[in-house]
Amino acid sequence: SLSSMTVDASGVHVLVRSSGAVFAERELSILTFAPEGSAPAGRPIEFAGDFEASEGYEVEEVEGTSWVNERWTDSPVILGTRRLAAIGSTLADSEPNMVLLSDADGEARDVPLSLPLTITSWSAGAHSAAMVDTGSIVASAKVYSDSGSEQRLYKVNVENGSVDVGFGTDGRASLPGIERDGDNCRWQERLESGPGVVAALVIDHEAIVVDEVEECGEAPSTVSWAVFTTAGQAVTTDWAVADVTKVDFTRVSDHLVDTRGNLYLVGFRDVTENGEFVRSNAIVAKFGPTGALDPSFGTAGVATFDGTSNALFGAGIEVIGAVDAQERVHLAAPVRDNDLNVDLLVARLTAAGAIDATVAGTMVPPEPTEAQSAPRRAQEKAESTREAIEAVVAVEATNIERESRLPTDSGITVITTKPVLTSVKAIEDRSLTVSWSLASPQPTFVTATASPGGRTCTSEKGSCVIRGLDPSISYSVVVAPKGEATAEPAASGGATVKPIVTMKPGRVASPTTYVRPASRGKATWKVRGGCTLNESNTRITAPRRDATCQLIVTTAKFGSTPKTTKSVTIVVKK
Repeated sequence: SLSSMTVDASGVHVLVRSSGAVFAERELSILTFAPEGSAPAGRPIEFAGDFEASEGYEVEEVEGTSWVNERWTDSPVILGTRRLAAIGSTLADSEPNMVLLSDADGEARDVPLSLPLTITSWSAGAHSAAMVDTGSIVASAKVYSDSGSEQRLYKVNVENGSVDVGFGTDGRASLPGIERDGDNCRWQERLESGPGVVAALVIDHEAIVVDEVEECGEAPSTVSWAVFTTAGQAVTTDWAVADVTKVDFTRVSDHLVDTRGNLYLVGFRDVTENGEFVRSNAIVAKFGPTGALDPSFGTAGVATFDGTSNALFGAGIEVIGAVDAQERVHLAAPVRDNDLNVDLLVARLTAAGAIDATVAGTMVPPEPTEAQSAPRRAQEKAESTREAIEAVVAVEATNIERESRLPTDSGITVITTKPVLTSVKAIEDRSLTVSWSLASPQPTFVTATASPGGRTCTSEKGSCVIRGLDPSISYSVVVAPKGEATAEPAASGGATVKPIVTMKPGRVASPTTYVRPASRGKATWKVRGGCTLNESNTRITAPRRDATCQLIVTTAKFGSTPKTTKSVTIVVKK
């Protein structure tokens, strides 16, 4: 099945959830298609970590009572091409308290979540996080007071769980108020991301009666949405509301937003004749920021694909989508003739909602390699379940040994003559570690540039470190062959990451060593995460253990310099 997809300058990335050959174990992988759809840009990139809703449990006997300790994670979010993240919890029924982070070249790990001031917990539920860039997600939280509740969005660094206080206003984007009633079929909340934007959605279903039992309708009746830039600035000033009943969906399977605040709903509609089911048509509906269907898209705002002449999407399959910076919708769906033969079909629409004939046609993954096919054949030849398990384990062990002898970057082949940015990580003090991929096997010198400031590093080894950066600034990073001009990062996928500073356990230093006030205005200092400030705010002390702290300074307006808040992440480690 397909979990989600994104599109950026490097191509179309589809997150695939599949079952293994034995005991139906779950696997997650990203399959990337070249920008113009000529072919997959490499074999699937697999990820460690169980992103199921529930990861398992253990029962403890405490004074005769059985306690179930369980962990769960929300839907995984694609960050670039080689990273997944999900909001989760380490205890059953507890509030979210960690990010499950998985990189293609490492083991999955739990990253504790910081809590912004004034909130007590993060929001939980399906799709409770959305991508900002390769190092950040947006998550939501509610703040309760005597006057009611307010929902806020925060930008979270997935490397250390810290909150970016430069996001929005005072580190948050506040959602407009919206009336809620007590109907259990209403108020499904989710976050989505688009090219340079994030959106909060509220999805309402009408209650219907089936066999004298009231239940929620399968398709939504209305969808409300509010859109913000990835810097936390509002694109829409209030909730836009779409009347989905005008489209007559049987089911909606995905929700997309674009840079201008348009909403796209992806799903299908069952077609009947004389009360008998005939087929299912895949449909995409586009609603403008006012909530009305966009007449310039498809036919009166709806593009329909009947599975015959205009796209191989039909038969009630689950279609997912993504939209690029040019407002072109990309669709993906699994099409199968049996459980063992599943093709992944990807198509791109024009901004007008028609199949884009300029791409290379329907995109289908290549036939499985010998290493990929061997486990299933071994299982089919075995005469018992035990023999099947032993056969598959033996073959997979051989595959692992074979793959261990391959170069470390052989998991992705980029169909381009230019280097493609694959990751930007804040690992070292005041530095960013940049990695890229190249199609050419020959060593090629590549220069990575961080903006603002223009600091660079150059290497022929697939990665380099940009040093001497300001840890209070988020940098956009681009790569290009040495000596060639670098383009600005794409609005939909530029890597924007904030450096860290490091501190030894127990060390004492001046806070201005790490971040300076923006002007000579009155400075207000705050710190959290285990570090402490003295009463005069002239000394910051690191705890005597590994920790991640946030140091924040807010400078009052002074002359022409407005009130400014700056923050740095301090990683305390030996």
